[in-house]
Amino acid sequence: MRTPLRAACADVPVPPDRESAQAVARYLVGLRLILADASGERNRWVRQLGVLIDQARTGNVVLVARGAGNLGREYGQLFREIKARIELLRPTPECDVC
Repeated sequence: MRTPLRAACADVPVPPDRESAQAVARYLVGLRLILADASGERNRWVRQLGVLIDQARTGNVVLVARGAGNLGREYGQLFREIKARIELLRPTPECDVC
């Protein structure tokens, strides 16, 4: 039979053991590095997209189409590579629920 104290503590998560905590830390550090790279690439993409939007105001359709194609090829590949790096990370069971 549960005592009132045990019943109150039943929903409190058990803290992870030391090995589990270290695995979570390794995962988060690896993820942080990838996300920092992704953020930098996104910032560069946004700046170049702004330049492309400015060029669109000139009405030169050929220039804008060429720029859009270049931007898509360059950053599409970069973003796919970043996604692949994230997929290589194996989240710990504690991180998998997030």
